[in-house]
Amino acid sequence: MADYDELLNLSAEIGELLLQNGAEIYRVEESMERLFTAYGVESQVYCVPTTIIATIVTPEGENVTKGVRVRSRGTDFDKVMAVNDLCRRACRDTPAFSKIREELARIRQRRRYSLPVTCLGWALVASSFTLIFGGNFADAACAFLPAMVVCLAQYGLNRLEANQFFSLMVESFLIGVFAILSVRLGLAQNSDKIIIGTLMILVPGLALTNCIRDILAGDLMSGVAKIAEVFLIGVFIALGAAIAVYGAGLLPV
Repeated sequence: MADYDELLNLSAEIGELLLQNGAEIYRVEESMERLFTAYGVESQVYCVPTTIIATIVTPEGENVTKGVRVRSRGTDFDKVMAVNDLCRRACRDTPAFSKIREELARIRQRRRYSLPVTCLGWALVASSFTLIFGGNFADAACAFLPAMVVCLAQYGLNRLEANQFFSLMVESFLIGVFAILSVRLGLAQNSDKIIIGTLMILVPGLALTNCIRDILAGDLMSGVAKIAEVFLIGVFIALGAAIAVYGAGLLPV
């Protein structure tokens, strides 16, 4: 029984790691089910964006179930690819569970881009979108600062484990404030172009894509849950920017 418990725990860790880093629902379920099949047990896996429930049937006919609550989700395709590769090798070679656990620990410790590199990337994306939406080069240059400030703010709020929607509202508010200040100081001409260009770094494009893929794959509960999340994210992003613009309108020019 201990071996089946360990297999169930390992598979749940793989599913959790995939879900935490932006994998689709069907990918999580399929990866876990393939691992169970490779080790010779029947299984049923049910996954939604915040929960994984897996049940295996041992050769003795006993059902063993494990549930995992996934409280944090983000995007890290490097980890998703690494876990996928580990799962494929495990299904092909069926190594000892200890080796899989060691590899999982290494994947968890993989470093992301450093904070300065991430801030620079956000700034380049924001300035590019500012140009795409009709801003001039001065507007694009002024998009650098709010993008970097928002990157730092998100890093700090994540460290504090702040609510996702509250964090997005604060970040979009900061974008509006810095964009309007840039125009008031004569550094830029179009605050609306700066705002919309910088807000694009907060738009949940991956979540929207995944919810459509989940619905097409038949995972209706997951798809509807993600659509609701995308809608709420959009509302809080708009709310934060609207507060900044409305507040600026009440101040003397």
